[in-house]
Amino acid sequence: MGKKTKVGKARKDKFYHLAKETGYRSRAAFKLIQLNRSYEFLQKSRVLIDLCAAPGGWLQVARQFMPVSSIIVGVDLVPIKPLPNVITFTDDITTEHCKQKIRHELKTWKADVVLHDGAPNVGKNWLHDAFAQARLTLSAFKLASDCLAKGGWFITKVFRSKDYHALLWVFKQFFRKVVATKPPASRNESAEIFVVCSGYLAPDKIDPRLLDPKSVFQDVDGQLEEGEVDPVSGKRMTGAAKLSLLMHPERKKKSAEGYGDGKMLLLERLRAQDYIDADDDRSKELLSACHEIVIDDELKKNPATTEEVILGCQDIKVLGRRELKIIMAWRNKLRRQKEKAAKEAAAKSAPAETAAITIQPPEDDEETAIQKQIDALAEEERLEARRKRKKINKLRRQLQERMNLKMVIPGDSLLPEDGTEQSLFALDTIHSKKGLEKVVPEAEELADDVSDDNSDGEENPLLVERETRASRKERMMEEWFDKEIFRGVDWEGRTASKEEKAERMEEESDSEEEMEFEVIQEKDEEVEEKPVVKLDPEGFALAEELIKSRKRKREIIEAGFHREAFNEPDSALPSWFVDDEKKHCRKSAVDHGLITKEQVATYKDQLKAIDARPIKKIAEAQARKKRRAVKRLEKARKKAGKVLSEEGQSSQEKIQQLKSIYKKAAGKVKRKAPTLVVSKKGGGASRPEKREKGSRIKVVDRRMKKDIRGMKRAEKAKKKVGAKGRGRK
Repeated sequence: MGKKTKVGKARKDKFYHLAKETGYRSRAAFKLIQLNRSYEFLQKSRVLIDLCAAPGGWLQVARQFMPVSSIIVGVDLVPIKPLPNVITFTDDITTEHCKQKIRHELKTWKADVVLHDGAPNVGKNWLHDAFAQARLTLSAFKLASDCLAKGGWFITKVFRSKDYHALLWVFKQFFRKVVATKPPASRNESAEIFVVCSGYLAPDKIDPRLLDPKSVFQDVDGQLEEGEVDPVSGKRMTGAAKLSLLMHPERKKKSAEGYGDGKMLLLERLRAQDYIDADDDRSKELLSACHEIVIDDELKKNPATTEEVILGCQDIKVLGRRELKIIMAWRNKLRRQKEKAAKEAAAKSAPAETAAITIQPPEDDEETAIQKQIDALAEEERLEARRKRKKINKLRRQLQERMNLKMVIPGDSLLPEDGTEQSLFALDTIHSKKGLEKVVPEAEELADDVSDDNSDGEENPLLVERETRASRKERMMEEWFDKEIFRGVDWEGRTASKEEKAERMEEESDSEEEMEFEVIQEKDEEVEEKPVVKLDPEGFALAEELIKSRKRKREIIEAGFHREAFNEPDSALPSWFVDDEKKHCRKSAVDHGLITKEQVATYKDQLKAIDARPIKKIAEAQARKKRRAVKRLEKARKKAGKVLSEEGQSSQEKIQQLKSIYKKAAGKVKRKAPTLVVSKKGGGASRPEKREKGSRIKVVDRRMKKDIRGMKRAEKAKKKVGAKGRGRK
């Protein structure tokens, strides 16, 4: 367990503040969110039980992520503040009464997920607190095993202690997959770890010893119990090992490796020369078993034995992969040096041995040599028969597969009498004229064209080599100049040779490629400059017809060629006349019968709907305005309620206050523009009784309006006179 470095307010980390901001009751809610993000068990669940659920942070997360109308039950010794659509009650999860109450709430349902985030009251020594947490976790699982559906999930918090592995062993007996993880929201100094168990097996019967703390954990009462010492090794067993031995007495623990005659070998030394002389497999075994390699003085003087090798050989068990590779490379280098020295020594003593051999008679007897040859031939025949059997078996399997796929009928056979594979296209087996005649009796004409050298079996007459680049170029050149148009042509006063023709062909092809490249460039530029065409309703309807089928597309293209298709207007005509002609004197696609009026009308309605649709910003502004109006109205209602509840005011005063409150809530009202009316001599408006209710009338002086009009006419006259004077000059 890590050392606690934060106490009091210093423990309020970012998850504490996030929980306050988002409305979660505890920072532990983020632990469940992170676990669900990794394993996604809440989205698939309909029934959930949260054991030790106070203050309710995990219940909030479950209500948020589980489907609507799910059943969520929370239990704790401390009362839980109510949550919408969540069942909570106060009880002890270790009692039978709690189990009966949960059954009553679930009725016939089974839980898909059981959560447990409980912890005992800590404060004593660490061993006592860790054991209390492990026992509480086992009690929670005992309750979950009675309520959990097959394939369900069990997520619990445990403390890392000596009983941790025993708990995991118990969980693995009931679930398909058990994973231990620590979410980022869990503090680093905390010893808690979360175990996610998935795929509940739901056994028909459960051995009570698997759910009994006295059987699962060790030192329950602080004393050694009977059967807690391993009879083989004499060591004290963990809770899981003890329970496994109790439930399966037929299993016996194997003796641990590294012990010899009951005593542990603390140090195993190995001579460097023995390690070098051993073969590759044996050398690896020796290297893995030893603790130290003893290097003698002669090997230390060798240049291959570096200081790093000497230090590495002093303690093999602490070396990493890189250091072990260095030691193995050192061994291989010394072996190569030894082999090289042996070859040089053998080469020096070779002449004397040769002379001795020439003088001495041969050691092998003639009968022994004959027997060896016979044995070799027999072995070769055995191998050849084995190869034939494998080939025949392969062909039989192929025949069976083809018969299963109904590619051949049962009477057919792929196995000839000699057991060889017969294939129509196996041309690589034909190496002579006779072989060709065996396959095709009429092959004499084909074989006559082949030279005598090829008929000796050196080359296959039916296999043609791949055409090279030079031969392909020469063949294309000959085919090109063999045309009738080039017969008898004299290039520059004489008949051109093949080399000159080839050069001319290359020049022509290069020029053609350049022209094609220029044309492609021009086309690309044209495509880039071409504007985007916006289709009208008639264009959309025509496009719909074009994509229906190839036949319809061909009909529309053919109908586009008529007497009015290429009537280009004269450039001397005025533009307004040309535009008017295009608008009124042009037959549409509807007139030609290519599309119908109903299709055009449909696309017109669609375009109108698009044009009438408000833009996003206008819609957002309207929504904001509506929200503000609703807020103002809500405030006005609250104020109106206070005014009505006040005493000591008359009804008229209250009505005036209510009018002012609702007038402010309604906001500004747009006033109509004033109506301009010519005034009478007396200064009053003419016929004021006919004006609309709520409109204002602005009185205008008739004399003043006449004077303004006269001044404008005078200014226009001055301008005309000035323009005429400038024209005369």
